[in-house]
Amino acid sequence: MTSQLSQNSYAHLFNDAHSFRTDILKENVFCFELENNQPIKLGDGSFGVVYQIRDQNWEKFAVKILYESKAFEKAEFLPAIDEEVIQLFASEFEIDRNDPVIKSLYDISKSSSGFGNFSLELFKAVDGNAQYYKSLLSKVLKEHQSIPVERFTDEIKVSRLIRENFEASKQDVHIEGIVDTIGGTHQFHASEAYRNLKSSFEKSLVKLSNYALVMPFYDWTLKDLLEDGIEKYHIRKTSNLLGVIPKDDLSPYRLSASSKKDLEDEVDKMEIDIRYRDILKSNIYELTGYDILDSMNYEKRICTILAYLIRITIGLNALYAADFSHFDLKPANIFVKDSRIFDVVIGDLGFLKPEEAANETILNTGQNPLPLGTRHYRSPEQKDYFDICNVEIVQANDLVGHERPKFIVRDPKFGDTIIEDKDFLVFSKDKSHTKYEIDEITKSAAGIITITLKLNTKAQKQFVAEKQTQVILYKRQSVRTDLFGLGAIAFDMLTCGKSPEHFYNNLRAYDHETEDISTLMQMYHAVANFQSNEPRLVHVFEPFKHSKLPYYAPPQIVEFILKCMLYKAKNTFYDLNKNKATHFERHTAVIDAALQYLLDLSKTNFPAIYDENPLQMRRFEPIHRSQSSILSQEIRRLQHIPVEELPLRLTRGVCYFKEIVQLLSKTLKNDEIFFAELLPSNITTSDTGMGFYFTVYKNEASYRQDLKNDIVYTKINQSIDNSYVPDSLCFMRRPICLEKTTENHLFRYTFTNSSLLGNNVAKGDWIVMNSRLFEITAVHNFKWLELKAVNDMEPTEYDIEENEDTHQSFNIHDNETIECFYYANLNPCIYYLKMLGIYLYQLFFVGLGDATSDKPLIVNIAQSRMSMTSGGKRAVRIKNGHISNREQSEVSIDLIFQKICQMYLKLTFPSEKNSFYKAANNDNDRIIAVASELEKLQHMIGDFIGIPAVALADYLDRDFKLETKETLKAERKFFKEFPKRLEFNHLIQSLLAIDLSDRACYRENASLPERLQGIINLPVQEILPVVQDILAKEHLSYPQSLDNLDEEDPSE
Repeated sequence: MTSQLSQNSYAHLFNDAHSFRTDILKENVFCFELENNQPIKLGDGSFGVVYQIRDQNWEKFAVKILYESKAFEKAEFLPAIDEEVIQLFASEFEIDRNDPVIKSLYDISKSSSGFGNFSLELFKAVDGNAQYYKSLLSKVLKEHQSIPVERFTDEIKVSRLIRENFEASKQDVHIEGIVDTIGGTHQFHASEAYRNLKSSFEKSLVKLSNYALVMPFYDWTLKDLLEDGIEKYHIRKTSNLLGVIPKDDLSPYRLSASSKKDLEDEVDKMEIDIRYRDILKSNIYELTGYDILDSMNYEKRICTILAYLIRITIGLNALYAADFSHFDLKPANIFVKDSRIFDVVIGDLGFLKPEEAANETILNTGQNPLPLGTRHYRSPEQKDYFDICNVEIVQANDLVGHERPKFIVRDPKFGDTIIEDKDFLVFSKDKSHTKYEIDEITKSAAGIITITLKLNTKAQKQFVAEKQTQVILYKRQSVRTDLFGLGAIAFDMLTCGKSPEHFYNNLRAYDHETEDISTLMQMYHAVANFQSNEPRLVHVFEPFKHSKLPYYAPPQIVEFILKCMLYKAKNTFYDLNKNKATHFERHTAVIDAALQYLLDLSKTNFPAIYDENPLQMRRFEPIHRSQSSILSQEIRRLQHIPVEELPLRLTRGVCYFKEIVQLLSKTLKNDEIFFAELLPSNITTSDTGMGFYFTVYKNEASYRQDLKNDIVYTKINQSIDNSYVPDSLCFMRRPICLEKTTENHLFRYTFTNSSLLGNNVAKGDWIVMNSRLFEITAVHNFKWLELKAVNDMEPTEYDIEENEDTHQSFNIHDNETIECFYYANLNPCIYYLKMLGIYLYQLFFVGLGDATSDKPLIVNIAQSRMSMTSGGKRAVRIKNGHISNREQSEVSIDLIFQKICQMYLKLTFPSEKNSFYKAANNDNDRIIAVASELEKLQHMIGDFIGIPAVALADYLDRDFKLETKETLKAERKFFKEFPKRLEFNHLIQSLLAIDLSDRACYRENASLPERLQGIINLPVQEILPVVQDILAKEHLSYPQSLDNLDEEDPSE
């Protein structure tokens, strides 16, 4: 009853004059919807044009009318036999070229006539042989069959088979993730719609065929969502505009995402030359879907695009469950409905089952039976779908004594081909174009490639030894084509419109059988953490760098793209499933693996946004600091605060520093973080505090495992020209030569490169050799070290192998030298403390006086002095006393900067007895000690400015008001120039004592009495290492009792 009422209510809108009927799959009647008396065109593609239609209930649908090419219409079709058809026929029936039948066929080929006359002549030419006649006629019809006929037939076939597959599996008939063709007709020209709208169709300058397919109506393609405008506008920032807009007038940029008129009105208000206004207006452009994605941080962008990727993969899953492939995945073939339910499907179906196309024994040279993709989204097997080379044919006996032809390729350029097992080979001289499946391709150490074919006994005998003949090798398109398309769409959306094909071309040098996804991801980590020194790698992964924020895409989504797009590398989705028993199992397992990866990504890291998806809703939201920003940006802004506003810099600087200390406090308590880099580019700032963008190691076990594999240096930034990388990390890995001595576990060592820190080696450092890990247990006189092998039987324990002969582990003899790698031990807390010192310098000094962003030279000198000898630890001392005694008196700017410098030194020199590291026995208490000193600094800054310490955070987002300046001027707390006495180098010299004298006890060339005499005036804690050095030089063993010396008891 309701349906009848609904139908009657729309009956007056349905126009029979513009209607047509479907009679295939499902019978129904539709009519074209008009706008300005013209059919509403939704788009056009490779095979047809799409219009908007309605059914009798006035529900929206779409019809694709296929283009006309060599349409198979009897009135137009003039069949003929060509050379290729004759050759195929002769080969099939093994008929000699001189046979009378062949001569008769050549006579027919010289004339053309209507289909009826042609059929009669063909029947006479083969002397009434029915088998000959049927074979020839089918070849002629296949060659001349139109693209619309094939396309129509294939799309109907795909929809029918997929529907049958779903019904057989008792699934819902609604096919999820792919366009469900509702019906079709091959008599569209006979419809009222075609007769009455023919003139309108002809205005499109294309001829429409008799074939039409009806499908559900979708409002957009993914291509539309990405490329179409969103009716919001922006001024494109170019270098030419920098000199146009006044320095302090950024109002046009603040109106980003406004209407075009609002932007033009704002430009008209600007007090600039009218020529410059015209330049600004000419740079106003409409924002697109790509701009929506580009405006997001990576976390939100991935959540947005995951919704589409998951739906696309579900569609692929449905296709492959019915044993079909797509082979032309691209945004234009993804359809999106404007509905309450997030509805995204794959369209443009109609390709043969891959194995059906592959099983054709004759290569169709007239037109490729499978699509070769679309530019920017083509997989390697589509872009390089064939290869040509010369082969030598040799006959060789197989394992059972049968002769089997082998095809030898000696051209070294063929070694880079993507041709592989199960692809096809065709001989250039073979006019029948018979294709043979490749059974195996092997490559010798000398680079010679051998190809064997899948041949029956009869076929093997037809080949004879031949020195050289040309062959054409064709790729068999497979699930990798659609997998590449999926990865290409992910790349396109993630990088906001960059070309996936160009990306793969740059990456191709790393796509080979010996490469592994995990290795490539290590390379990506190095680039993303600004650690890579390889310009080529930086160029390859450049598309993943955010255009507005100084960081790269999260590794999880990059790994997904690589596992989809790479062709030869190990551990791709294809590689992990390529050994399944059948092609059906293999293909479905590959798509299942990709889908599961995306679902896990959505569940654990980036929840997919289905409801009110920002791309579908056309919602543009520029990035604000409250969302997320990188600490490096905040520090750069801080360093450009003028000296007149020094109190503002102190206030903001101490607030940022407090947030960093709080971050470290949480990190040291977090069992899920062993080591995270404290680089500004790795720290995000938001209203909720600071956080790490990426964690290098979640536990110590993974760090030890990477030590063993010698890949720690690929994950930790060691760039010496990065002012935020401590020198101890710059030289954490060094090549070293070890010479075995006659004493157990003792090796003489020599570094083969140079270091600013000298040849400093310490107990607890590491040696890596041939994937074996050794711990340094003792160091003597900067010349000898003792080693113990690390037990890798239980990798989570990493016990020292007490009973193993270390020399045997190295497999070296006495006085033999071996090359390996040295790693300084990574103590996360010491690293964090040193990084806090670096931040103090960057936040409070850089840009003031002579302080630059470079590492302070005077500190480098002190660190170098400490590494010169074991006594260097006392050669550098932090002075103490005079600051703390004056903290209770009136606070001056001098006291504040002295306090900052003192904290800097206690952070930078952890081995000094007054350092924060030495102040406690555990890491949490060390950070508490830092926080305690920071609280004192906050109070000093608050007292100086006249603001309670608890209110300092309010200055983070407040302008430095004029009345604040006047108050500070009146109190003589205002500077036009930074005082020389407060410059960093001046303060450090007053707080740090560097003893450059060379005491006799440290001199290696001093006599034994001189060195022993020098011990007398040493602090007790320095006696032990000096005694050990002296006795080692004299080749004497020191008493066991010295090992138990109580360093706190001078009486010993």
